Amino acid sequence: MEAVRLSTIEEALNFLKSADSLNNGSLNFEGELKTLEIEIEGPLFRGEITGELARGLAELQEELYRAARFAITGKTGRESRLTNEQKKQLELRIDVQKGCTLIKIDAGKFGEGLLNILGDRLNNMTAAEVQVLVVSILAILAIGWIGKNYVVEHFKYKAKKAELETAAAQSESIGEQHSNQMATVTAAATAQAEAAANAQVQIVEQLAAVIAQDRKVERFAEATAAGLTQVTVRATDATSVRVGRIELDEDELATLRRRAPKTTSETLHETGAFRVLTADGSGTQFKLTLGGAAIPGEFTVEYDRTDFSSAEDQMIWDALRDQTEVRLEVKAEQLRDKIKGAVIVSINPI
Repeated sequence: MEAVRLSTIEEALNFLKSADSLNNGSLNFEGELKTLEIEIEGPLFRGEITGELARGLAELQEELYRAARFAITGKTGRESRLTNEQKKQLELRIDVQKGCTLIKIDAGKFGEGLLNILGDRLNNMTAAEVQVLVVSILAILAIGWIGKNYVVEHFKYKAKKAELETAAAQSESIGEQHSNQMATVTAAATAQAEAAANAQVQIVEQLAAVIAQDRKVERFAEATAAGLTQVTVRATDATSVRVGRIELDEDELATLRRRAPKTTSETLHETGAFRVLTADGSGTQFKLTLGGAAIPGEFTVEYDRTDFSSAEDQMIWDALRDQTEVRLEVKAEQLRDKIKGAVIVSINPI
């Protein structure tokens, strides 16, 4: 069967709506579906990546890893680990161009990696369903998805800005004889800008409908919005940033920075064998340092003895004294490699 070539968001949306998406043939990604471009203009950006920008790109990678884990396993948290080989297939290939900072991310390679991983697993997805998922993801990346409402606002803002700029140009025209001609040009330019913005808004609405149909696609949309927002807001001192089809000027960048969450975190809810390494406190309130395979590394948990029975409480202190394991159910938030807000939900013998 002949390979299907997809190069634009419009082609991707048509593919998702057509019978071609049920052919199970191979897919080739080109154009904006293959290469996600992030172009940054500003005094600090001359073909090099700043430390902050590098952290933003790392956030994007981690967000896409998390979304891929959910797509592959249907689970979140530590139950959805990726193997080293899977991570390698989903690792973003990034190229930085000279001049301004033009970052090219090989989204096509990421999509191919996801196709291969999902195709090799018994995950109750048909080949056609896998293709629909991956094409949806690449369309979301290609447009520069930073959330439906913000993207719609962006294109409406572009149309309004074009209208104001053409009106300003008209007011600066000299001579009565040119006024009618200028008014005609202004009206045409405004209509063209509005038509272009409306066309992009329609694409956003179509993508939003695709996202709403599948929790796996929705998870990738959330990951893309969080990751690309971090890339954008960490381009400090930038005068403009273009991500896919989204071109943000200084005013929009300032607005996005105000709206952007300072950090992204992942909720953990794990049950497993832990060691109680240290205890700090007195009375009924303690901070325990725990370590165990269910949540790798050492982390601190708040422990209130009055929340548990005397038998359960004794298991904690026996584990500390004898340096043996105790079975704990733990809830926490993971921010990058740090565990925060950890609490013990239940205590059980091994």
